[in-house]
Amino acid sequence: MFKQLLSSSLFLVTTLCLAASPLSLGGDVNKAPKSYLFGSSTGISSPTGVALDAAGNRYVANLHGKSVTIYQASASGNSAPLRTIKGSNTTLVGPRSVLVGSDGRIYVGDVSGANTSKVAVFAANANGDVAPERVISGLTTLLGWPQGLALDSVGRLYVADRENSVITVYAPGADGNTAPIRVVSGAATGLNVPYGLVVTSGNILHVSNNGSGTITSYAAGADGNAAPIRTISGAATGLTSPGGIASDSFGNLYVTSVSVPFSVSVFGSGASGNVAPLARLVGSETDMDLAYALAVTASRDVVVAQFDDNLVTTYSPLVEPPSPPSVVRSLAVSGKASSAVRTVSWRAPALSGGAPVLSYQITVKSNGKTILSKTVSAGKLKLAIQKEKLRKGKNTITVRARNKYGLSPKKSVIALVVSG
Repeated sequence: MFKQLLSSSLFLVTTLCLAASPLSLGGDVNKAPKSYLFGSSTGISSPTGVALDAAGNRYVANLHGKSVTIYQASASGNSAPLRTIKGSNTTLVGPRSVLVGSDGRIYVGDVSGANTSKVAVFAANANGDVAPERVISGLTTLLGWPQGLALDSVGRLYVADRENSVITVYAPGADGNTAPIRVVSGAATGLNVPYGLVVTSGNILHVSNNGSGTITSYAAGADGNAAPIRTISGAATGLTSPGGIASDSFGNLYVTSVSVPFSVSVFGSGASGNVAPLARLVGSETDMDLAYALAVTASRDVVVAQFDDNLVTTYSPLVEPPSPPSVVRSLAVSGKASSAVRTVSWRAPALSGGAPVLSYQITVKSNGKTILSKTVSAGKLKLAIQKEKLRKGKNTITVRARNKYGLSPKKSVIALVVSG
């Protein structure tokens, strides 16, 4: 759809009229962007990185434009940038990634040739042909191809080296030809052409591996040939050539795929193994193309930098905020009122709440008093109750599902008990 709009004089009008789709509750989502940032006035030129500051302003690393362009959060259509970092003094020749620190400083991963790659750090209000405050560069830095950048809670800088399949970590304030304080590298790490990385709560590091179609996660302080603590991998993940990676405030991981089918997949906090994503943005309506990078706003909008089409697209949230599960389904009790054993059965909730169901809580009440309380594992969907555990007359049996966010609404069934 977007590629047709490129040649239409109605482009700007159309972008303003696109309606946001409802939130997805899981599975594949084929919906149009809520806004496009595109056109000659934007200065976007082969974008390979995108980042947000605390106000939601967009920062775009433009490979062929040799620049970083900054836009207000609400910018759309053919909007001119608020600021542009570009020129000989910036030292930028091949920006590949961009990151904004909590203090507003702008970090740019720049690939300029063999042994000359760098991370340039600019002042928070940098604009025009300005020199960076700091430049991490030189043989001692071990920088190869800084495709992804991240900062942890104390300001350490993490760099994903796509060329050498390593993660280098630098001390806060690092400058010049300085050695990394840690290097994650080796066969046990599972690193394979890392494109992106993000640090979440507890300084857990997550890396998207383009070469192996995986996401690997590492404990805080990981160093050397450290094995991941979790790996998302397998056919069920739907990952094809993972590119950029980002997280939301709930710890969900968002990752692009930079080969067909182009997509954005969302995995729940703590996801591991051959697991399906909570949602995947994919299909003709998405106008998704080669997307090296993405970012997630405070309201969970997804901002994607699309390299081939020289645009930045923004999508309404792909998943609901995490919550307790929805109500259990098909609750029933089998057996006659005089039976020695009654079996309560149910089906799992339709919605897990963005986290796996951990257990089910079963309570039985008679005349308003609890006479039985039992918890069973998530894999168990029935419970046998001996007649002597029940009371003569009406017994109210309630089942609730639990995930890490809490208990589902109550679902109850009546079991009548008679003598005999």
